[in-house]
Amino acid sequence: MLLGESNYNWVEDQAVNPITWDKVDEEVKHPHLTRIFVAKHALGDRIQARFSRNFERLVLNEAAPSKRRTDDLWRSSSYVNLVQRPMSKRQDRPQWPDYLTGWSEIIGLLDILKPRILIHAGTGHLKRAAFREAMKAHACDIQGESVSPPISRTYGMSCRLTTPLGHQVRIIMVMHPSSPRFSRVAWAGYVQTAIQDPTL
Repeated sequence: MLLGESNYNWVEDQAVNPITWDKVDEEVKHPHLTRIFVAKHALGDRIQARFSRNFERLVLNEAAPSKRRTDDLWRSSSYVNLVQRPMSKRQDRPQWPDYLTGWSEIIGLLDILKPRILIHAGTGHLKRAAFREAMKAHACDIQGESVSPPISRTYGMSCRLTTPLGHQVRIIMVMHPSSPRFSRVAWAGYVQTAIQDPTL
């Protein structure tokens, strides 16, 4: 499972970087917004979507994966955003209640989709704290939690999570791939290490 952060209304950028959505406000409120995002930014015309391209390079551990490889990735993975409340403009950022609600909803999805690995695009202290709070509130068991040494001036986190219904999944948190400081080599190495960690 690939876990993003949130949805944004990009209409304010149209003059600089025209977008293809005809009615942006309606799209942002659309119940299938995440599917629209994947169709346009991941499976679409290979537009310069830094987040999607870097997420692909990170997960596949390749500098320039082929269109076939990236399409296979998106078609064989579940992609969800942690925060379901759309941000009204680029400067807006999710708050504590957004993260707490998001993690609470993700727990239910884990029991339905049953992924073995969840890679989350986000390493902020607030996100990690909300993760722990939500897991505690829903009686999830966290084992082997490990914080990485500094990577790109931030810290990754990995652990093994067991849901109340008994499903186990490796949780791996990485720097948001759209960050200017994001290093594909460093973070892909971290992900591969966490995936192979026998304690998880």
